[in-house]
Amino acid sequence: MSAKAQQTTPRRELVRQELLSKAAEVFERKGYGQATILDVAQAMELSRSALYHYFKSKEEILEALVEEHTIATAEKLEQRFSGGTASTVEQLRELLSNLIHGRMTGGARLRVLDQLAAEMSGPIKQKFEHARRRILDLYTRIIQRGIDAGELRPVDARTAALAILGVASWTSWWYSPQGRKSPDELADALIDIALNGIVQATDAQGKPQDTRALVRALQRDLGQLEKAIATKNGKR
Repeated sequence: MSAKAQQTTPRRELVRQELLSKAAEVFERKGYGQATILDVAQAMELSRSALYHYFKSKEEILEALVEEHTIATAEKLEQRFSGGTASTVEQLRELLSNLIHGRMTGGARLRVLDQLAAEMSGPIKQKFEHARRRILDLYTRIIQRGIDAGELRPVDARTAALAILGVASWTSWWYSPQGRKSPDELADALIDIALNGIVQATDAQGKPQDTRALVRALQRDLGQLEKAIATKNGKR
């Protein structure tokens, strides 16, 4: 059996994925600079020579994490959301739902990539940053398309993309499986928070409302409320 064929066997891929998870935990606990390939082997209860059948160095492990969690993710998202007829809001909800659930289940793999972003160098850093830009650009394009269609408020699309990506990405750090809310409940709540700031307000007929008109209407209503309160107090 060829080396290439061996790499695609289910058993080999299962061990490889477990190695990536254990390595991420080691990097997170000890720090990437202080961790060694031997530390990873010991965490897996493997000899160093056995580990070399999968990865020759911790740099190879880091590169594999980058490829699986940024490059592959960017490619999948671009294929899924490059076109289609779904509304912008529907696309953003699906994007955020997948991202939040992924962050909640990704564990140390995603947290360690966040931590090591500033430490990466050379080709690995270039791959990592390029893939993250592709994801940010995809969100930006979808938001801009929604703004142009009147589905979203006229905000800066790139800033909005960074904001909602930030809301979702932080779940890696604070989510706990022992928490009171399920992943689905948390995802729904975060999506609501992330999107309500940019979804276009509509009137009773479903038509977009001008933000200034909404402010004027609120000011008018508050004025009428103040008059009503003053009249009621005057009659006491």
